[in-house]
Amino acid sequence: YAQFTVSAQVRNSGDLDAHGTTVTLILPSGFTLVSGAATQTVGMLADGSLRAVSWTVRAPLVLPFLGRRYSLAVSAQS
Repeated sequence: YAQFTVSAQVRNSGDLDAHGTTVTLILPSGFTLVSGAATQTVGMLADGSLRAVSWTVRAPLVLPFLGRRYSLAVSAQS
């Protein structure tokens, strides 16, 4: 297995505060989350503010898994 960290910075680039902000890590099949909840609550982000989130992920060292992609989904309300 290969273990690595996925980090993201979430910025509110709008003119209003963002409330209930969440960031969700979506992993491909065969990858597992070692630490951090898949969905992390960022909470309120004031306009122009930045918040960092991270996860520790484990991927199998098998050729078909090389080049697989993960994605992030961000949700907020103003």
